[in-house]
Amino acid sequence: MYQGKYQNQDTAAPVRRRRPPQKKPTGLTGTIVFYAALLLVVIAFLIGMWFVIGALNDWLVRFEASQPHTKCEEVFSELFGQPDWAEIYRLSGTEDHDDVTPDRYAAYMENLVGEEDLNYIQTSAGLSGDRKYIVRAGTKKLATFTLTQVDPKADIPDWKLGTVEIFYALEEGCRIITTPDCTVLVNGEAPDESKVLKTVTTKAESYLPEGVHGYRSVEMAVEGYLLPPTVEILDAEGNVLPVSLDEESQTYSYLPTSGVLGEEEQTTLVNAAKVYCKYMIGAVGKSELRSCFDSSTRIYSTITSNTTWMQSYAGYEFSEATVTDYYRYSDKLYSAKVSLKLNVSRKDGTVKEYDLSSTFFLKNSGSWKVTEMTNANPQEQVVQVRLTYKDGDKLLHTEMVNADTNTVTPPDVAVPEGKVFSGWFTETVDEKGNKTMTLAFPPSENSTVTLPSDHVLKPMVLYALFENQEG
Repeated sequence: MYQGKYQNQDTAAPVRRRRPPQKKPTGLTGTIVFYAALLLVVIAFLIGMWFVIGALNDWLVRFEASQPHTKCEEVFSELFGQPDWAEIYRLSGTEDHDDVTPDRYAAYMENLVGEEDLNYIQTSAGLSGDRKYIVRAGTKKLATFTLTQVDPKADIPDWKLGTVEIFYALEEGCRIITTPDCTVLVNGEAPDESKVLKTVTTKAESYLPEGVHGYRSVEMAVEGYLLPPTVEILDAEGNVLPVSLDEESQTYSYLPTSGVLGEEEQTTLVNAAKVYCKYMIGAVGKSELRSCFDSSTRIYSTITSNTTWMQSYAGYEFSEATVTDYYRYSDKLYSAKVSLKLNVSRKDGTVKEYDLSSTFFLKNSGSWKVTEMTNANPQEQVVQVRLTYKDGDKLLHTEMVNADTNTVTPPDVAVPEGKVFSGWFTETVDEKGNKTMTLAFPPSENSTVTLPSDHVLKPMVLYALFENQEG
């Protein structure tokens, strides 16, 4: 049979191609491939962990930095590491007043802290959620600052500086003693009359012509300053006067001296005293008396109208003449005390001794003559002191009274319900801040307090004290 081109293909057997046999990997090659793949997995894991740990570390750093204990250390170091006290004052929002300004506060703090290290402790900030810290030098409380959360709902709540509070004590002050005609300036300002605690005059005022006065002084106390204040005392023309300072008592003073008694003045005084004595024993007449005494004055009339000491004697002599208590009121008026002894010999041989101790006032109206004479002490001081009455911090009344007065009349005071009035007390505070109240004026039915006859008042601030009513 012809089998050719048109042969029935169904009868042909299919031809299959065979693949070349695959070689299986040897043991060494498989191991290398396995560990290479494992290494890639580990590297990928480590890279992933590096990114995860880096992100976590960054979060932890940000978390730690945002914590209050870290933030407070940062704020404390920034504000109080090398403190700029003037800037801290401004941050506190304190308004300038009286003696408190940024510069004076800074000087006050530098003086207060010195080289002492600062520290801080946490304290309660109440219910605000803030964190509050007290800044101290040793145990002295200087300031506080607070930390406030920036956004409490944030994943990592951050903290920032909230408020700054500063503490200072207006305690510095001083006393000033001068004359009423001087002007006192404390830090450039004149204190008001309420600062005057004590005034002193003398009994010479009653012997002097109108418009002329003797010794006068004013003592005032000023307080409530951060730093010791600057004090100036000016005369009537505005010239700055030399001021002395007692460091221990912090007392500034300017009191003009009355000058030095000259030899000529002393001779005039002793001669006037001797002429007076000689007139009183009839040794001289009115004409010689007028050479030393102004005949138009009251004292001349008094002398010439008095009975003389004696009319007849054998002789006289003066001894032990001294001049003291000199005081010059003006270029044309001064006084001094003359003390001497006049020994008069009687005709029977006995001696009568007269002791003169009188103050003579001499005025120059062309020549120096006596215009007044007294056995009293015209330089005896008349002192007035300030009494200030308070009910707590409330001022009730203030007044100047004579220091030797025997009665005082405190103001009426409202007694709280359930209390009784215990009297007027003075207050003292020791170095630790402990207060002691001392009774000065007990309660009085008619509001007038009678003092002992030898009692001498001092300037005082008096506080009304109330106690619980029994029963």
